[in-house]
Amino acid sequence: MRSRAKLIESLESYRQANKCDGGFTLALSERVIMAWIFHDNLLEGRTFKPEEIQVAIRREDHLMPSYLRPLLEDIRCYESAIHMVCKWAKASELNLNLSHLETLHRHLLQTEPNEGAKVRKNSPVHRDYHHDICSHREVTKRLNMLFEESKRFDVRTDDVLGFAAHLHHQLMYIYPYRRQPGTLARLVTNQFLIMHGYPPVILASHERGAYYDALSSHDCATLAQLFYQAAWRYLDSIHSGQAQTQPLPHKHAI
Repeated sequence: MRSRAKLIESLESYRQANKCDGGFTLALSERVIMAWIFHDNLLEGRTFKPEEIQVAIRREDHLMPSYLRPLLEDIRCYESAIHMVCKWAKASELNLNLSHLETLHRHLLQTEPNEGAKVRKNSPVHRDYHHDICSHREVTKRLNMLFEESKRFDVRTDDVLGFAAHLHHQLMYIYPYRRQPGTLARLVTNQFLIMHGYPPVILASHERGAYYDALSSHDCATLAQLFYQAAWRYLDSIHSGQAQTQPLPHKHAI
């Protein structure tokens, strides 16, 4: 039976299996990276075909028409963002910080440098997500408080997916930047998970409606349920060997 206790046990087994001296190993297969790029971007309405993602990350641009080169560069920008948070997660000091957040946002908006890490100056009514956000005057203070709270996370006693959902829900409530806030929040949430030895949470694109509804909820309980489902999918793919053997993502993949 797929109980919460069984999921915690499976996650801890994963964590122990990936322990190494002073930290954790993380080997993301090509299929996992492809699925991450595919689903996460589709959550935002950005459609990258699996074959386009594969060509981009393999640097085989000659296989695609020349007019698709900018699209392939966009894919590689996201791929390098994944590697960026993985690199930070593997660093010895377990924390999230404003400097990393700003660097990551500038990277995501590298084609629009004037927009990167530009803290919002108002509370826009028209935005990508229709949920409550804090006053723009509280953004920096709330970010620092959230990052301090993340330092107090204790892997021995705290529910990692529950805390990850809380972290994500709060990042979206704070809404530090008007451009790509959801993409940024999901990357940072996965940085938190990976640095504590857990697999990334990759929300499936067909869960987009449920995800948006969860962000609008007054607490993170609904979002946590989506995270639990995503964790099961990831663990199932490892146990079945899919993460190594099936190259292309689809809506039910990791």
